[in-house]
Amino acid sequence: MLIGLGIVFQLPTIVFFLAKMKLVTARFLATNLKYAILLIFVAAAVITPSGDMMTQTIFAAPMVGLYLVSILIAWCVNPRRRASAEV
Repeated sequence: MLIGLGIVFQLPTIVFFLAKMKLVTARFLATNLKYAILLIFVAAAVITPSGDMMTQTIFAAPMVGLYLVSILIAWCVNPRRRASAEV
């Protein structure tokens, strides 16, 4: 259980490097938020030792927060560039 949560807390670091390599963008992460939340709850169900919904939600809440922080990190790494209309 602790190893699973330790790996999950590396999500912003992984997104940082993926954004630096231009494999993911903040727009991609934001548009796929609903699928990410679904996968987060599935991962929380696998990580939790018991089957009750409260424990699963307690495990999933920090993961959702880390995903939202990852969107912010991806945006900071590659902010939208303004179209240079002035030549």
